[in-house]
Amino acid sequence: MKKKDWLIIFLIIIFYLTLLFVFKNKIFTYKFNANLIELYFRSQDIPHEVKGRVFLSDEEIHIAAGYLYLSGYEPTKFNFQHPPLIKYFYGLSILFLKNPYFAQILLGIGYLFLTYYLGRKTFKNKAIPIVACILMAIDPLFLDVSSQALLDLGQAFFSLLYLITFIFFPKNFILQGISLGLFASSKFWAPVLFFVAVLAT
Repeated sequence: MKKKDWLIIFLIIIFYLTLLFVFKNKIFTYKFNANLIELYFRSQDIPHEVKGRVFLSDEEIHIAAGYLYLSGYEPTKFNFQHPPLIKYFYGLSILFLKNPYFAQILLGIGYLFLTYYLGRKTFKNKAIPIVACILMAIDPLFLDVSSQALLDLGQAFFSLLYLITFIFFPKNFILQGISLGLFASSKFWAPVLFFVAVLAT
């Protein structure tokens, strides 16, 4: 890509961040509270019996699990229903910034970048990927998943990354393998098998 493309991507990212700041500004001021861990150990996600069981949202569970993973707890024992990769991102974001949502914002930025890259490489012009990214950025659903600590945006990012490596780097099996592994490590593995089967046919 050329310098103009990088400038366009920068402006798209600024537009996206502005929308998040206007409509989802609570994610920028969120501060992780360690009391969530105490609640998590009493939550419905814990398979053994606990006193005073509480019900947490999936979002709260993923945030707590990410913090525990970075604290040395085994992913096979806590929130083991999903692969741990994206929750590790939440844990890192908590560790360095006290806010798991910055990891989600970075995944949103990455998804917009990959969308632009795919459109640019496919259509050989700037207009189509620009429109695609703008429509993506203003989509209420995209803004919602960008502001919730759920695994769907990460899975979408890694699936698009794998698609791009599969199409544009057909002989780079190492890059394809890494992107496929990241895809499989992001959420439930069944969609990965379907996605690979579709590309293989």
